[in-house]
Amino acid sequence: MLLWVGLSEPDVAPRIRAQGTHDDKVRAALRVYADEGRPQPEKPDRYTPPGAIAMSPVPRWGRFPALEDAEPKGESGRPENRIARAALFGLFERGLERARCPNKRRRRPTYDEIADEFGLKRTWITPIVKWAEAHQRQALRAVRTSKTPARFSTLVRD
Repeated sequence: MLLWVGLSEPDVAPRIRAQGTHDDKVRAALRVYADEGRPQPEKPDRYTPPGAIAMSPVPRWGRFPALEDAEPKGESGRPENRIARAALFGLFERGLERARCPNKRRRRPTYDEIADEFGLKRTWITPIVKWAEAHQRQALRAVRTSKTPARFSTLVRD
């Protein structure tokens, strides 16, 4: 509805229409009414885009607060120090074990069990174990030869 209010104002509408996708148009309207602090019209005109069903008038919201940056999602789960080579190969082995499980929906061990076993966060071990599941030959070769694959070389300490 805020988008419709913006499209009904002659000086704001060109800025909104210049955007490509619907999401970009909504962001442009939010920029005008929130970031720039422009007040909404007292009595917004009814705007119905061509081919759309007429809606009730837009409610009065007043001024929106400025858009803020998103809060950080929390800890990444990545350990501060790199992991031991033996731990990496252990994660590969668990990934190979999961890949051999006949029931794809209830694979054992679970990611949580693996994370507890190695003392790492699940969000950090999951991509490694999934890689081992998807690239079984490469993971098995790495475990047998004790050679770290190039993609994991920055994660491992000697």
